[in-house]
Amino acid sequence: MNKSNELQCSANNLSSTDVTFQWMRDGAVLSTSTPQRVEGNDTLGFTVQSSFCFTPVLGDDEANYSCEVVQKIFPPLKKTFQLTLGVQPEVFFYLSNNRQENSSLVCLVSGFYPDDLNLSMKKVGELLDCKINKWRNSNGTYSLEAMYRTNVTYTDSNSDYTCSVHHSTIREGTTERLKFLLVDYIPVPLWITIICGFVLLVGTNIFCKEVNEISVSKDWTEGSIATLECIITGRYSKNISAVWLVRQGDKEIKINGNMLMDPVGDYEEMQEQDSYTCVNIMMISSFSYSLRSILSFQVHKQRHHQADFICRFMKADKVLREKNYFGIVPDSDGSFSVSDICVPETCKEGEKLTLSCTMKGNIPRDISVTWEKGLKEERTLISKELDANYQVTENKSQGQICAFLTLCPTCEDSGAVFTVSFSENKGRILAERSSTPLKVAEPNWKHWSRTYQDCGFRAFD
Repeated sequence: MNKSNELQCSANNLSSTDVTFQWMRDGAVLSTSTPQRVEGNDTLGFTVQSSFCFTPVLGDDEANYSCEVVQKIFPPLKKTFQLTLGVQPEVFFYLSNNRQENSSLVCLVSGFYPDDLNLSMKKVGELLDCKINKWRNSNGTYSLEAMYRTNVTYTDSNSDYTCSVHHSTIREGTTERLKFLLVDYIPVPLWITIICGFVLLVGTNIFCKEVNEISVSKDWTEGSIATLECIITGRYSKNISAVWLVRQGDKEIKINGNMLMDPVGDYEEMQEQDSYTCVNIMMISSFSYSLRSILSFQVHKQRHHQADFICRFMKADKVLREKNYFGIVPDSDGSFSVSDICVPETCKEGEKLTLSCTMKGNIPRDISVTWEKGLKEERTLISKELDANYQVTENKSQGQICAFLTLCPTCEDSGAVFTVSFSENKGRILAERSSTPLKVAEPNWKHWSRTYQDCGFRAFD
């Protein structure tokens, strides 16, 4: 859901490759194209294949989609199906504290759909019996918290703990690993305790040793899900919090996050403010705390390009530390790729040939595709209205445009170079690809037929 997907449809044992694919939603035609892939021969039958790229949204799982293969002689072949939408989960695996008593291993899986999800927690390969709590978020997705309570000992230091998650949106599953060190407890003389308490009371800011730079999940593109993360560690009182500020020009949005600290199974739904999701995770060790703040949202160029993302760590109303990240959402010019035009080494005269070229990525909505034929240093615009020998089709969806040129080459087309151009609505060419020169071979029966025609006979099989 909300990501570009590819549907594939194939038909087997056909007597001809002269077919057309139609993709439909509740009876309405979404796309029409010629086969993108052809295999087989007249004796064994032909196999044709086509694909359709689109971005489903909530509600599309209730529609009936169809792939129809239209033949010239025989009735059409049709397959109808429904979609099962999914949202990939985010997984966080941590130890609630590393003291010997009342410790908990927590695996938090957030924002997944559908709700069918398998989770397993292991220690050095041995399965752990963890308690699972699952709930439904306000946006229709689900979240899950798995907890294993244990009194850790020093033998658990450097042990390999894993949390494995299997979901329909993750084909091979995903595994998060965790290792930790226990801090030895050594009785401290009273005078050392008094000194340490005095130092902690006077110098909270002095003991805030480290604030990591904001880390970003990946390069941003329109519609993608971005995740920002910042961590503060040091020796300070645990009553601190983290807030995020999104500042663009004069506009500023403040995002507060829910706090996770030694959870006991009652985890409230993560707070959402203006499509932002924020969660703060507190981890405790002896005399030391670390606060991990995570912000996630869907990228929109108008709202997030050249915006300042500020993670601010607070104690009461006082700012302890803050870090900022400058958001850049690239233009479509620098965030798409265009495939080459593939042609066979040799094609036969009169046999149908389909050339294809695909543009993928962050591309404009209004974009036009043109084909040209170059022969002997002359380029001619191809239009199916002017020449019935050419068939120009397109398959457009969010994040992808597939352009196809179907023709029956003649000997006059030998040496021709075909060029496809992708242009904006203002006429500016974004990308252009050219094929290698076409090599057209005459069929074997052609020479036999001409020989008898020159002698005054009629050629026949």
